[in-house]
Amino acid sequence: GETEELFEETISTCKKIKFSKIHVFPYSERKGTKSAKMEGKIDNMEDGTIFIVSDFSDIAPVTAINMSLSRLTEENRIRRILRGIYDKPRYSKLLGEPVAADPSKVADAIARKNRWSILPAGDTALNLLHLSTQMSVVWLYVSDGPYKEYEYNHFDFIREDCESLLAISEDT
Repeated sequence: GETEELFEETISTCKKIKFSKIHVFPYSERKGTKSAKMEGKIDNMEDGTIFIVSDFSDIAPVTAINMSLSRLTEENRIRRILRGIYDKPRYSKLLGEPVAADPSKVADAIARKNRWSILPAGDTALNLLHLSTQMSVVWLYVSDGPYKEYEYNHFDFIREDCESLLAISEDT
């Protein structure tokens, strides 16, 4: 998508060049393009599906993928959750608006994006195993990658090593 700054830069350039005529038209979808193939793939996804940029690497180069995803986000057809992670929103019939993405699916997408292996730990594991009904404030995962925190919708995705996890609580 074009930012306001880029738009103003284009207008300024056009004024400097002093074109006699300019034909301006909005984006229009064309069948068979890489963007159309991406949109078709997204349209066929179930509502609530979370995907990453590399899920479309068989269709287009990264720059084209990012431009298409940016446009689809501006059109509210998809939602950007974190950098490089998107979802096809699931809507609540009761609220009439999109519901938050499933945090465990977001964690899986983060792991896929970074090529990590993850396992839920602590209260996160208890909740996912239905051994606890309390919702985790911090979604905790053991990973084979470096320590990293992510914030999404009041959730932190924290990556810990095994030694730190053992020190968290004797109950876990």
